[in-house]
Amino acid sequence: MRNTFLYILAFLLLAGAAWFFLVRENDTVFSSDEAGFTVRDTGSITKIFLSDHAGSLTLTKTDSGWRVNDQYPALPASLHTLFEALHNQMAIGPVPQVAHNNVIRAMSVSATKVEIYGAGNRKIRTFFVGNEAADLKNTYMLMEGAKRPYIVGLRGFDGFLTPRYSPRLYDWRDRTVFNIAPDQIRKVDVTYPNNPDASFTLTAANNNVQLTPALPSGTPASNRMRDYLGFFQAVNAESYVNGTDGLDSLIAVAPSYANFRVTTADGRTQTANLYWMVATQRTSVEGSIRINGVRYDPERQYAVLNGRDTLVVQELLFHKLLQPRTMFYETANADTTTGTP
Repeated sequence: MRNTFLYILAFLLLAGAAWFFLVRENDTVFSSDEAGFTVRDTGSITKIFLSDHAGSLTLTKTDSGWRVNDQYPALPASLHTLFEALHNQMAIGPVPQVAHNNVIRAMSVSATKVEIYGAGNRKIRTFFVGNEAADLKNTYMLMEGAKRPYIVGLRGFDGFLTPRYSPRLYDWRDRTVFNIAPDQIRKVDVTYPNNPDASFTLTAANNNVQLTPALPSGTPASNRMRDYLGFFQAVNAESYVNGTDGLDSLIAVAPSYANFRVTTADGRTQTANLYWMVATQRTSVEGSIRINGVRYDPERQYAVLNGRDTLVVQELLFHKLLQPRTMFYETANADTTTGTP
């Protein structure tokens, strides 16, 4: 009995030692100097610098959340996928010697440099992210100062990780169009250039909401007005399209869809001007909208925010805001069509 106990104890000690020396670093058998791509304590990260041959950006943790280049709020979804990669990615093995030179050559041209910082601006990691590995399920990565690149994978995910480390500004900027609490709204102007009779203004003060201009007859429904002010929360866009070739020319000739102007309690004004977007190959002929002989996409529009940024927005997300003036009257049907042309 005593011998059996000693055998079990010896086995446990050997197993523990094996785990300590072989698995504790990034859950791999490789040294952290060569393959330390995992950052377990992502909560300690305070800054991330991403760069490639075409540009760079910095993500910084602040008291009000993560920001991009100290200018814009960071997109939560992009942060989530990045931190998931940092926490769970692990080295599967070094790149085979026969492919080493080709991988290094490719990474020297297109890799993204990643610098991770912790408290006190202390650099935690620096590594390079290449393209998809030959198996199309993993990613080539190289630690700074390492002799060999590694094939790196993510538990439960078959696909390369390069997009999660994008140094492109518009992959990281928050895509919020409106996110204003109803009690912070003082005035909403909605105009439909092709249907002026549907345009309206809501003015809020002292928990009362007034509609102008009024309809010739009917009873205004104050509850519908208050509900409408609540629609200006969590209204997001699909993507930024700033810098797209020919975009200014397209918008210059596109019919106006709707214009929003929201004034808040602190005196700030936010605007969103929507324009019809020309139909693409993804738009069905039957479902497209024809205006002056041109086919437009009924599901997506361009939105120019505050006169600066241009994004693509989905009709599905904006539909609740695209209401006509008649919607705010007791006799209005809940399915009344929008004021758009």
